[in-house]
Amino acid sequence: MSRLKELYEKMVDEAPVSFHPTQRAYIMELAEIYAKECSAASLEKASENAKMVLHNGHDKKNSDLFYYQIGADNLKISKGSIKNSSNIKLL
Repeated sequence: MSRLKELYEKMVDEAPVSFHPTQRAYIMELAEIYAKECSAASLEKASENAKMVLHNGHDKKNSDLFYYQIGADNLKISKGSIKNSSNIKLL
């Protein structure tokens, strides 16, 4: 949440109105709750959109992939399908 605090401090000074310290704490708390909810929703969407394919386990040249051993087969998960910007949900 340090990035959120950094953004908050930058924006609160540029706000057209001044905030009482109690209001600042309340605004920061709301922003943290919102950030956590957006993160959770985005991770859920990314998990739904993850693309998985079985492969032979010998071709591991592509660094854009995660590999997990499952018995004699390997499961390939594309980072691109998880990191896709369409997975970001703003509530």
